[in-house]
Amino acid sequence: MNVVFAWWLDGRYKSALMLLGWTLAVMRSELLLLAAAVGLTGLVTRRISLLPGVGVGLVGCVIGIGMCATDGHACLTHSSTHI
Repeated sequence: MNVVFAWWLDGRYKSALMLLGWTLAVMRSELLLLAAAVGLTGLVTRRISLLPGVGVGLVGCVIGIGMCATDGHACLTHSSTHI
């Protein structure tokens, strides 16, 4: 998640949201709070608009879900331990 924080602070909101979307689908759903913070910051500072922000987040989610569907090892939500 250090990459997401770095991209967020650097103003790369679309990249941060896409990675967060992927992470939400693959890793941990509680990262939704971080995704909301990044998204709201981007909206308030007018660095990203609503539709592109939601769009890149959904792209990340679809990629993550696709990885889980094709390779169960890529999806950590199926295991009882988290890295």
